[in-house]
Amino acid sequence: MSQVVVNPYRYADSLVSPACYNDGATSVEGMDADSRTGMGIQFDSTAELIGKGITGASFWIKTDDSTTGTIYCRHYNSGGVLQTTYGSMAMSSLTTSYVFYEFYDGTATTLANGDRIIMEMVSHSGSAVRMYIYAGTPPTGQKLAMQENNSSWSTHPAQSTRGCFQF
Repeated sequence: MSQVVVNPYRYADSLVSPACYNDGATSVEGMDADSRTGMGIQFDSTAELIGKGITGASFWIKTDDSTTGTIYCRHYNSGGVLQTTYGSMAMSSLTTSYVFYEFYDGTATTLANGDRIIMEMVSHSGSAVRMYIYAGTPPTGQKLAMQENNSSWSTHPAQSTRGCFQF
């Protein structure tokens, strides 16, 4: 019979997957075909997920009414280059109540300073799509990122979306 030796001094990473950020707030931000076409989180060097291989993300999403098109969960690097698409869904399957949608492809992409994990609408028509955001101070290193009319991105350091990230 072999002996099992347990090392009581072994370092354990305090961050476990999935890492969820949820302050219980009910504030919302919307995406619609007339202005905002993407929304999510931009991470800076102080975020605890920097250096982790992210394999999926989950967000609280709803629609105001009927809507069509496709919504994608994507990881872009700081230069705006697509790293991966974690998944997609038909926006016609969204409900008028918030549902926690999970997007997971299992392929790890390392999160670096300035990267964004976002929900992006394609060929959208109909009502706005909404995401829960933090009402108070967001987690360290996270800011709300919004894309206007499929072009430039802006960030709002005082806000961030609520969600979970698998690694």
